[in-house]
Amino acid sequence: MAQILIVDDEPDVCTVMRRALEAAGHAVDVAHDGAVAVGMCRASAPDLMVLDLFMPNCDGIETMIALNRAAIGVKIVVISGGGLWESSRFLKIAQMLGAAIVLAKPIPLAVLIDTVEYLLAPEDAGGESPVAVGMGDLQPDFTQQHGLLSVS
Repeated sequence: MAQILIVDDEPDVCTVMRRALEAAGHAVDVAHDGAVAVGMCRASAPDLMVLDLFMPNCDGIETMIALNRAAIGVKIVVISGGGLWESSRFLKIAQMLGAAIVLAKPIPLAVLIDTVEYLLAPEDAGGESPVAVGMGDLQPDFTQQHGLLSVS
């Protein structure tokens, strides 16, 4: 069982993701703001964070910068509903700041769970991955590393 932190300003999105990840056997906490999430990570760093890119007050990029400054190491799945154009402008920044994977909303729950399981797998089982973006029917295929759409 892994400890997962969901950071998203949309309560309904958090509730759906939380229920799915808890049903998959994980302990899940929720923060609706990046600054709150950083504080939670300082108290007890999760194994993995699902982080919305666009939020008021402290967005995903600012959150990742704060985590890096505090030397808090956590695997991060960045999620974004900003559309392909808006999201793609920030993908390289998110990657440079440590995002393992980037997924576009809406995220099918099976893809979310597969992504989390993939990233939590031991490194010799494929727990590291390039940044990927899910776009509509084009979703990451975690059965083969070549199935990921890399952002370069």
